[in-house]
Amino acid sequence: MDRLRDIASFVVITAVVFGILRLLHLGIPVFYPRVLAGPFNLDRMELVKQYTGFSPRLPFYRPEQLGVRPVDITVSRRPHPKVVILWRAKHFLYLAEQQGGGSPPHPGGGEALPGRPDSSWTQEAGNQHVVMKQGDLWIELRTDLSASDVQRIVDTLRPYEELL
Repeated sequence: MDRLRDIASFVVITAVVFGILRLLHLGIPVFYPRVLAGPFNLDRMELVKQYTGFSPRLPFYRPEQLGVRPVDITVSRRPHPKVVILWRAKHFLYLAEQQGGGSPPHPGGGEALPGRPDSSWTQEAGNQHVVMKQGDLWIELRTDLSASDVQRIVDTLRPYEELL
């Protein structure tokens, strides 16, 4: 009889411990959302800093062919904080920014943009691809705009707060 009581108490204690762990697993992200890895789709640029810890760099110069505002803003936190911003209308602009870590993958054989020795610029099938380092951010830019537009976009990248 004592054995049955010991087994029953073990089962009850185990169930209580698992219940508490499950509540912590579900409750911590509600009260402390920074523990979630993402990806998160955001509807406002103001939220990016809250989710990533850095202010995204946006181009002051944006041709009308890209549309008025980004169609997609996606943030992930792991392994390194990253934001991907996409404009799409007649043309597209893909802008990915990552804090820390290594360089994003890019096609080899690229040349540096004028005035930016820390960049790699390639053209392939009418698309431009730029990878560069700006401060502690790795910035990757892909677009089907002209080379002169790409240069102007890169030259006018500013923290979001400066553009307000």
